[in-house]
Amino acid sequence: MRAVASVSVLIAALSGVAAAQTVVVPGPAPMVVTPPAVQGTVVSPVVVPQGAIVSPAPPASVTVAPGQTVVSKVYVPQGSVNTAVEQPAPWAPAPTGSVIDTSADRRTVQLVNNFDVVYDVNGVRKPTHGMFLDYDEAGWSGRQSVEQLWPLSVGKRVYYSVDTDSGTRNDVMRVLRTEVINVPAGSFYTYVVEKRQRPPLTSAERVSTMWYAPSVGAVVKQEESTGDMSRKPIVRYEMARMQMPAVLPGAVVIASTARPDTPEMRTLFCQERGTTVRYPDGRTATLDCPAFVVAVRPTYEQWLASR
Repeated sequence: MRAVASVSVLIAALSGVAAAQTVVVPGPAPMVVTPPAVQGTVVSPVVVPQGAIVSPAPPASVTVAPGQTVVSKVYVPQGSVNTAVEQPAPWAPAPTGSVIDTSADRRTVQLVNNFDVVYDVNGVRKPTHGMFLDYDEAGWSGRQSVEQLWPLSVGKRVYYSVDTDSGTRNDVMRVLRTEVINVPAGSFYTYVVEKRQRPPLTSAERVSTMWYAPSVGAVVKQEESTGDMSRKPIVRYEMARMQMPAVLPGAVVIASTARPDTPEMRTLFCQERGTTVRYPDGRTATLDCPAFVVAVRPTYEQWLASR
């Protein structure tokens, strides 16, 4: 098995992140990967052309040193973040480049500018302010007020008014409590923030409850209700996985442990990542495991070092 022509491989993923990764294989010439013959059967070479995209499946788990426990699927270059640890909540949102997979969407942090955080949510740009407000949701008054909520502490609250076509809406936002919750991404120590909005000319309230985790600088769960205790709140989303390019201040990281390059490790890598090559025109091809490891060798080496 050999690669014809040298190529430069750009890894479009975070270093040491045990999650779904996309590998772009550019270069002046195609990469030709010839899998070995299997029981005398000759397998035709698989050509990975310039610009082909290798899209492995996401891993099912992450392994760390004996005696250590991973409590979340939040990955950083150094390992995994222990998100269940109690800690204060200063204004420290997830950094630019963080990718958050939730039960409802995928959101990528595009920009952090003071209290403004801009997300790409499934390809749609979404500016927010102070973490808990859409940028235009409450106007200048609301944006100024939500800034005063930081750093978060139990019992803190802010009030603001919003002018609407039917009159003035009075809103209140408060930090109810701290709580360790379980979502698909794991266990998180959170500050529970409630936002109550009462539209004019009606007694019905719209209540949003958000669980903010300071270890990752993001809301890991959001519910909405009408304020009617007889109705069950609607879960808008829960975090399923997160990749971060850097650790936030105060976060506790579980260190990675490197593993040897063995046939067993290569098999495990292929089981977790899949062995499918996706071409720019949408066509796909499936390699055997040895050929796939050769095609994405830098990714494989990072995978070994990050486990």
